[in-house]
Amino acid sequence: MNAGIFNRSLISLSALLVSAVIWHALYLLDAVRERTEALIDSVKVLKSFFDANAVMMGIVELDGNEIIHRADNPAAARFLGKTSDEMRGLTASELGVPPHIVQAWVNQCHESIRQGKAVRAEYARPYVSDVLEPNHVIRLTISFIGMSSCQRSLFSFIKEDLTDLVRGAVPLEAEILRKRQLTDTPR
Repeated sequence: MNAGIFNRSLISLSALLVSAVIWHALYLLDAVRERTEALIDSVKVLKSFFDANAVMMGIVELDGNEIIHRADNPAAARFLGKTSDEMRGLTASELGVPPHIVQAWVNQCHESIRQGKAVRAEYARPYVSDVLEPNHVIRLTISFIGMSSCQRSLFSFIKEDLTDLVRGAVPLEAEILRKRQLTDTPR
C-alpha cells in the first residue's frame, strides 16, 4: 500500500513538474513573440524613415580601395539613375563613379575610423548619368558603424546635393558686394 501511495505521489509530482515546465515554456515563448513583434515594428519604422527620406543615405562597405554599396535609400539611388535594388552589392566603380570620387570616399572612411566619429567633406561631382547635371556640389558625411560578416568596415553615409545652394550663393555674394560698393562709395 505504501508503494501505491508513493507511486501515485510520484506521478502527481511528475505531472505537476511537467505542467510547470510547459507553463514556463509558454511564458518564454510569449515573451519571445512580444520581443519579436517589437523588433519587427522597430525595423518597419526604421525602413519607413530610410525609404521615405529625401536625404540621400545608405550603408557602404570598404573593400581595400573600393566602396561596395550594401543599402541605399531611393533618394541616393535616384541620384545615380538606379533603384536601391540595382545598387545593392555593386562597387562605386561599377556604378560609374569616377576614381577620384571613389578615393575621396575611401579617404573619408579611413578618417572616420581614425577620428572615431562622423566626418564631413564637400566635393564636386561630375556628370555620370542622364540624371546628373555637370558639377554637382556634394556634402558627404560618413560614419564608421562596425564590421560586416566578412570582417570589412561598414559605414553609414548621408549625401547632400548643395548645387542649388552654391549656385544661388554666387549671385547673392555678387549682389552683396555690389551693395557694399554702393554704400561705401564717398559722395
